[in-house]
Amino acid sequence: MSVEIFIQANDNQLVAAKVAKFALETRGCAGARGIPVRIMNVDEMKLFEAFSGVDYLCAGQMIRYDRRHVQSFTLSRFLPPEMMSFSGRALVIDPDVLALRDVSDLMSFDFKGNAIAACRREKGWESSVMLLDCAKLPHWRIETILGSLKDARVDYVDLIWLRNEPNVLDLEQSWNSHDRIEPDTRLLHMTRMSTQPWKTGLRVGATRPDAPPILGVIPRTLARRVLGRPEPRFERHPDADVEHAFMTLFKDAVRAGAVTEAEISDAIARERIRPDIWEQIA
Repeated sequence: MSVEIFIQANDNQLVAAKVAKFALETRGCAGARGIPVRIMNVDEMKLFEAFSGVDYLCAGQMIRYDRRHVQSFTLSRFLPPEMMSFSGRALVIDPDVLALRDVSDLMSFDFKGNAIAACRREKGWESSVMLLDCAKLPHWRIETILGSLKDARVDYVDLIWLRNEPNVLDLEQSWNSHDRIEPDTRLLHMTRMSTQPWKTGLRVGATRPDAPPILGVIPRTLARRVLGRPEPRFERHPDADVEHAFMTLFKDAVRAGAVTEAEISDAIARERIRPDIWEQIA
């Protein structure tokens, strides 16, 4: 049976995704086990380029898909079954998820006849980390999914929380540990965009579109300037252990050549990575 690991990404989060890939291949033991790890960059996919600017249903209202948004990759999590020709199993993660221990146990996970394994939350099933039995997901065709969102036949919130999927099995929370490293943490998920360790100090507006204009006409940036309010910036992660874990993996990834100096310099210039990152990983 074929098994693969997929990391969602866009240009904005590409360096973080490469660190996540390095973590999976090393600490997650995917490299030693011969498990391929692929980054799915939506900014390199014509399908998502065509979807840019399209209005789609989200939380009961139509919003616009903006490829500039730091999380424009989220719909790519429904791609792996199609990419694997609806056979085998796939592990799908966000780019802000780090493997801290061997993940190969998931490749022999007993689905008990279900199609998906994910952590249960109050809102539904958390699709940011999913194990998929691809043969049981023939309806996950990305063009159909995007069309359903555009035509308001499916709500993004229901889709992303897997509320319409009848065959989902519980994963232990250690496979999607939120912003804290516990003794049994296997996959660490840095869930808050505002505290991602590689963005601390950056202007929020540089990595995602601003909020809608006030009264539909007054830009938020202008309003903040007039009122003398500082522009929002990414904050430091509240857990020093999480920040240390990321920076250690980042340093190791750079030393191994998994992330190049040129990629880092470009990301700094584009305000996708904090400008003091070299000091953090020295």
